[in-house]
Amino acid sequence: MVGNKLHIGIVGGVGPFASALLYRHLTQNTIARQDQDHHDVTLISYPARIPDRTAYLLRETTANPLPAVLSIVDTLISLGANVIGIPCNTMHAPEFLLPIQAHVHGQGVQFVDMIEETVEQIQESSTPKVVCALTTAGAAAVNVFGPYLRQAGLKQIVIDERLQSELQEAIYAEAYGLKSVNCPPSEQAEEIVRRAIDVACARGADRVILGCTELSTIESLSDLGTELIVDPLRVLAVALTRNVSVQPGPSSP
Repeated sequence: MVGNKLHIGIVGGVGPFASALLYRHLTQNTIARQDQDHHDVTLISYPARIPDRTAYLLRETTANPLPAVLSIVDTLISLGANVIGIPCNTMHAPEFLLPIQAHVHGQGVQFVDMIEETVEQIQESSTPKVVCALTTAGAAAVNVFGPYLRQAGLKQIVIDERLQSELQEAIYAEAYGLKSVNCPPSEQAEEIVRRAIDVACARGADRVILGCTELSTIESLSDLGTELIVDPLRVLAVALTRNVSVQPGPSSP
């Protein structure tokens, strides 16, 4: 790596399709006339090495995804990455996020907090702002978005447990969930997600966050408009390329 050239590192595989979609967003957001105008990007996707985040947060397993993620972060840094993002909202739960931030501190690397960036975008948009974040059961259990929204002075509403359970199935069910059926997503999964959005709006939400990057893969949700639907995956893509205070990291081999 030369000087302060931006080199984006992506911890992929969480999940794989969302990681690929993030790379597409990065490419589409870059003003380029030729290949050489694009940013350096290293995406490492080792999904089999990273245990399920929700299962760990719900204490359904003792397999912690954090060590594998930190190992991938180290590899990204060794390859020259100086700004890093993780396209997984659940991985931003405090017991994961705080150690990650501490791990990269002092290494000349910026870690982009996708949740923080998403809430800041909402805060900067027009009022009023009543927010509902649709997430995995794990992220809901620890209320990943809650502290950010409170600090920003935004009101949060949540869906009920029954609908949260259905949303979890829309993400995880082997027969129709977004982790297994995503090109295109199943009608059943999309119906559940759209119903959750409708319920959130009926309860007063004027912003609905797609708080699981699997939800971001339902690209037809764009028909609901960017004023209502806030997609952290797209926010992350913009934030990774907006970095203007990059510090040099280790030299690439």
